[in-house]
Amino acid sequence: MKIAILTLPLTNNYGGHLQAWALQKVLRKEGYDPVLLDIRRSDERMYHLMIPFKKLLSFIIRLLPGRKNYHYFDYRKYQELNFQQFRDTELIKTKKIYGRNQLKKIFKKVFFEAIIVGSDQVWRKWEKVPLDLYFLSWIDSDINRIGYGISYGKEKWELTDDETRKYRHLAQLFNGLSMRENNGVTMTKDFFDLDSELVLDPTMLLEIDDYKLLINDSRKKKTKGLFYYILDNNKKKNEIISQCSEALNFPSFEVMPRIKWFDAMKRYPETDYIYPPIQEWLSSFDTASFIVTDSFHGTVFSIIFNKPFIVLSNQYRGLARINSLLKKFKLENRLVINYEKDSLLNIINSPIDWDTINQVRKIWKTKSLDYINRHLQSS
Repeated sequence: MKIAILTLPLTNNYGGHLQAWALQKVLRKEGYDPVLLDIRRSDERMYHLMIPFKKLLSFIIRLLPGRKNYHYFDYRKYQELNFQQFRDTELIKTKKIYGRNQLKKIFKKVFFEAIIVGSDQVWRKWEKVPLDLYFLSWIDSDINRIGYGISYGKEKWELTDDETRKYRHLAQLFNGLSMRENNGVTMTKDFFDLDSELVLDPTMLLEIDDYKLLINDSRKKKTKGLFYYILDNNKKKNEIISQCSEALNFPSFEVMPRIKWFDAMKRYPETDYIYPPIQEWLSSFDTASFIVTDSFHGTVFSIIFNKPFIVLSNQYRGLARINSLLKKFKLENRLVINYEKDSLLNIINSPIDWDTINQVRKIWKTKSLDYINRHLQSS
């Protein structure tokens, strides 16, 4: 059975790539033929079209007094290098897709028996990703529509009344809906009047050995100590990382580019913008002794690799998904919201019962795989 996978555009995001890779690998293990729809952000094409003009503008600006240091180059190309290589070598995907018209053409050309929307925050209102794409408004056939591990991304409902009515109708056309968070199940019932199931993020449907095969020893960076993966850094988070490193007597390290944001007045080597390979990021969970993160997937892989961790509150990204994940495994005590040194030390010195947690994950994995097969085979 050929299945289309529709998830958010894959950009500079480790968790986003790995959830897409994991769902595809799980479906292949179950005997299906999945293909990722390589959706790109609406502004990506325009960005590339504007590069020659930006280079010309950069040259003109450098002629102005005091602007000799001004420069421009395609820094996004360097940020994307390792992610693009991962997509090209590890994912079975379509050509790049820009918008619903190209989606329609692909569906006319390829006979898909089902489409899975998910996982990740596919039903969240994004500025540059049309929401109606993920409610499948562009499909005019009776193809089997399945939502897997869908997330709204927010604790509170964001849709207007008119949008709610519009998307309620489209959601009712799905053969099955499953959510990644508890509040997603609740909001789907409250606002769409539809039942849905709670499932694991696709990354948790695979085992450590699957990820170790992906890491590949030849590319494995065997760094030990305290690994921190922080999406939104600030002074308080840096202080917590230092406190943990000192208390545990572990050196700290991260896996990120040296420079994340481009500054036209500062010239850095192009290599400073490159995100390390996904395999190296994964390897850090394998070799680290302790993990500090403010990321959902950082928390996920800490659990998968059975590594002691703390997760720092990240209100900007939303806490619903973190809370729901921790609640599944009775790990709510690993969340740091109000930082106090004594309570932090209590958390990092508290043991984790990995045998029980692995058993719980096994039960949830069975439920999640049952959901996938039940709805694919009912078409």
